[in-house]
Amino acid sequence: MSTSLKTAISSSEVLESSNAPRKPHRSLSDTVPTADPFDSPIFKRLLGLIEEQNEKSDRQNRSTEEQKEAILDIRRAVENLGRQMNGKGKGVVKGFQEADDVEMMGGRPSSVQMDGDLEMESPRSPVNETLQRLSTVIETVKDTLGNMKDTLLDHGKKFDVLIRDAIKDDQPYDQKELDDESTCTALFEMAMTKTKEEVDEWIKRMDVSLVFIALFSAVLTAFVVPATQNLFPSSNNTPGNPTDPPPPVPKISAQNVCVSYYLALVLAILDAVLSVLGRQWMSKLTNRPEGRTYKERLLRHLERERLAKPWLRLLVEGLHVLLLWSIGLFVTGLLYQLWNLGGSFEQHLPRLLVTWGLGIVLSVGILGVLLGASIHALVYEASPFGGPFNKTLLNVAQKLARSFKPWIDRVDRAAGWLENNRIRNRWLLWQILQFFVRATLGPLWLSSQLVDVWRSELEMDDTEKLLTTYMDLIAEASDPKLLERAVASFSYVEWFQNRDQSQEELARMKKTWDRLTATDTSLRVRETLTARARQFVPSDSWEIRVLGERLTTELVQFFLGTHSYPRSFRDSLVEDAFKPDNADLRPLAALPFEECIARVLCAYNYNGKLGDRRDIFFFAERRCHFLLCEGKSDDVTRILSHVNRLDIVKSYIQHPYGIYSDVVEFIVKDHKHQILYLLNEFVKTVDQSRLGPRSLSQVFSVLASPPPTDIDLQVDLSPLVDYLCRHPDYSTWREISNAIIAYLTPFDLSQISDSSAVRRFLERCIDFYLREETGRRYLTNNDTGARAHNLLTELNSISPPTGAIAYVYTANH
Repeated sequence: MSTSLKTAISSSEVLESSNAPRKPHRSLSDTVPTADPFDSPIFKRLLGLIEEQNEKSDRQNRSTEEQKEAILDIRRAVENLGRQMNGKGKGVVKGFQEADDVEMMGGRPSSVQMDGDLEMESPRSPVNETLQRLSTVIETVKDTLGNMKDTLLDHGKKFDVLIRDAIKDDQPYDQKELDDESTCTALFEMAMTKTKEEVDEWIKRMDVSLVFIALFSAVLTAFVVPATQNLFPSSNNTPGNPTDPPPPVPKISAQNVCVSYYLALVLAILDAVLSVLGRQWMSKLTNRPEGRTYKERLLRHLERERLAKPWLRLLVEGLHVLLLWSIGLFVTGLLYQLWNLGGSFEQHLPRLLVTWGLGIVLSVGILGVLLGASIHALVYEASPFGGPFNKTLLNVAQKLARSFKPWIDRVDRAAGWLENNRIRNRWLLWQILQFFVRATLGPLWLSSQLVDVWRSELEMDDTEKLLTTYMDLIAEASDPKLLERAVASFSYVEWFQNRDQSQEELARMKKTWDRLTATDTSLRVRETLTARARQFVPSDSWEIRVLGERLTTELVQFFLGTHSYPRSFRDSLVEDAFKPDNADLRPLAALPFEECIARVLCAYNYNGKLGDRRDIFFFAERRCHFLLCEGKSDDVTRILSHVNRLDIVKSYIQHPYGIYSDVVEFIVKDHKHQILYLLNEFVKTVDQSRLGPRSLSQVFSVLASPPPTDIDLQVDLSPLVDYLCRHPDYSTWREISNAIIAYLTPFDLSQISDSSAVRRFLERCIDFYLREETGRRYLTNNDTGARAHNLLTELNSISPPTGAIAYVYTANH
């Protein structure tokens, strides 16, 4: 085969339909709100410039037409002048010269006398006027071109500005100094934003504390007054005349209650004062500092933040502790007072004592909650109950755990020594040694247990948890803009690999898919889902079969429900996909309808054993056939654009039944001879038991008709001829014999690689008694038989057959 044919065959255009249009976007409902992408100031400005340019272009076109007419007038005048001067030669030129001389001398001749009897008008009238008009037109054209140049330069500058504005988001920024004003402005705003977020959180906590302290102080005051009165004798509860003797010392219990209330009130007031001061200090952090430039303001703000932030953070946590102490003292005094009341009478008052006990239990419960929250923060890294106190405890525990590790190493070495020396009861001794170390170093051991055993670190690489969270949040999302930002991470592949196929997971996926395809989502979101479906379906035959074996009927039905499939096609696909050895058809349900049709047409071009899939293949082929009959060739082209056309042809020749030749004709259009060569090579390597004689004969008839006229495109078809000769099909024999003989007639038989196969085929073409097993005779045209006889004679002369065989061809054969 020639080099040019190899080059044509190796081209990717043979293997792919590069001229096929891309798959169009799916149309949305008219009720879907879509944003106008052209409603922007830059686009409107561009439209205005274009309209202005069009108007100026129209004026320039009209001016050009006028100039064209003037030039045509000049041309016609010059042509007339040339015809008048034709045959006069030098006389006319001399007359022109004489006229010019006379004019220069001041004369105005009206005519010029030529040699002989010819008398012409002065050349001044037609020529000078024509030249003057030509000069005027040239000057006008020059001025017009200059104006056009200026206009185009002006418009070019405007377009440069528009282009620069349009692509500025895709271009790198110019290098600037670190202390550039715009850079410092951005840094200052970022620093202020970060500080404001933290300060706002502190101020919010202080505001809540101030409101609580105000109410708490009022309650405390109500308890402080009677507690103070209880310190004086009942006959005189208030201080009287200074000359009166001082009252006796009150009971210790009354003093304790009064002390508790007063301390609680003092702590509450101190907490309120510090909260007010702290709020003022914090507000200064968010104020704009002084400075001539943003660089000075930035550095002043950072320094102020460095000096104040640690103390303010300590103040916020300290105020929280002060408030808790105040509440604790108040509750302590309240319970103490209740206990005193219960024992202040002749008999104990059970109700008051029970109330006191209940208060004790509730108070201990509150302390238990606080302790539990602290332990929870120590055990779980992501606990929301932690604070600076818990972080400090954890740091101390980590240091203690590191100190405990050497002791554990010593115990392990001692256990090894016991084991090596075969000491009796070594296991018991090892246990006693461990218990002794733990008991002696209890805090260190507990710290080691907390850090190494009890501490639960947050798993940042938990893909399964992240995927579940992603789907749940997507399903409940209400903002379409957030969906736009998150849909890029949607993946059927990742979901299928990390989740099971339970009803719960299918319901979660269905809910997520319904949200992403709702009416408020954009076309880009829907196209993203389509692209993810394509990624879910592998192109490799082994991978798609492995994937299909894991797909259940429910999952296939779910995928089918995400696309608009005809009901008959959907039912046929489900039925055939779950037949034996048809697992490779199941993933196709995830594809859009047209792409699924294209992949079904390639269904016979898979490795491994293939089950009965003729129904779904026939549906896909018939779909293309009806579209071609209706003149919708563009739809068929769009379907075929999803796959390699050579793969479809390979699938066709492995189909065990007849096919639609018009569909094959459309598939191989413009690439017949290149695909014929590739198909010929495919037949050499494929397991020929997979080939279908009838479908291969029909495909070959399409590819080989008409035969190539260029000798460089002729191919040695010995492998195909050999197969078709050994597996003839009764219904297509006449057609296939005509095609092969027509192809071999202009072919150089000396280039055939397998002459025995071609000879065997030619023998069958001239065998009048050739019949199939059922007795039906293979019919061959008389003309085809005659040409086969001639070809056989030529082939025998080039490559004589082995053995003495005589071939006689009669006229009636």
